[in-house]
Formats: sequence, C-alpha cells, structure tokens
Amino acid sequence: MIMRNFDIIKDISGLVTLYKYCATAEEFQIANPLISAQNARLALESIVKTIYKLKNWQIGERTSLLTLTTDERFKEFIDSPELMKRIHYVRKIGNNAAHVGGDAGYVGRKESFFQFYWLGNSLRSYPILIKTLFLRLLHLVV
Repeated sequence: MIMRNFDIIKDISGLVTLYKYCATAEEFQIANPLISAQNARLALESIVKTIYKLKNWQIGERTSLLTLTTDERFKEFIDSPELMKRIHYVRKIGNNAAHVGGDAGYVGRKESFFQFYWLGNSLRSYPILIKTLFLRLLHLVV
C-alpha cells in the first residue's frame, strides 16, 4: 500500500476532518483541481482556527480566513514570509475554486488553468505548507 503525504494523521482522533480535507486535496490534484483547491483551503482554515483555539485567541462569528491570517499575532506566530505566501496562495486558489460559476465551458477553462498551475506549484508547496503548519500545531499542544 502506498503511503500518502497525510496518512501520518489519518488515525489521530480529533484530526479526522483535517485528514479528509488533506487527503481529498491530494487525491484530486489532477483529476479535479477545483475539488482539490477547495479542500486545500478547508484544511488550511481548519489548521488556522485550531491555532487560534490553542493560543486562546478570540475568533469572531463571521471572521474570514483572510482576517485570521493577516492578524499580527498570527503572522508573528508563523514567523516566515515564505510560509505566509504559501498560506495566502492556498487561500486564494481555494476561494477562486469555490466561487467559480457560469456555464460548463467557463468551468472547464478554469479547471484547465488550475490543473496546470496547480501541477506546477502545489505539488511542491501544498504538502510542505500543511506539514509545516501541522508541526507548529504540535508545538502548541506538546
């Protein structure tokens, strides 16, 4: 059986939803980049909100992921301009994928764009981003 990037968290209680988001994002990178991007964003949002909870930072009822990730406390916690670029990349492509509308041709063109862009960039950066954020989460818990 092939070990996938996120199988390490597969059986950890409390991380089942995060695992599903990560595994789905990984599984659909080529077959359906829109689903992949949406799930990557959901995984990112899950991790960001968990960081907030573990740090005892308040989250407003309708606070956006953009607001959470641009908060000075969060940026100081991440302490990496490169990692922040990756966070915003996943957030943006996830938002774009979630808000694609219109006819099938438009969606098809968007999917083609995501497929080539995603293959060129995210195969490298998405697992690194999630693993890095996850490791930072572990440091808060331990």
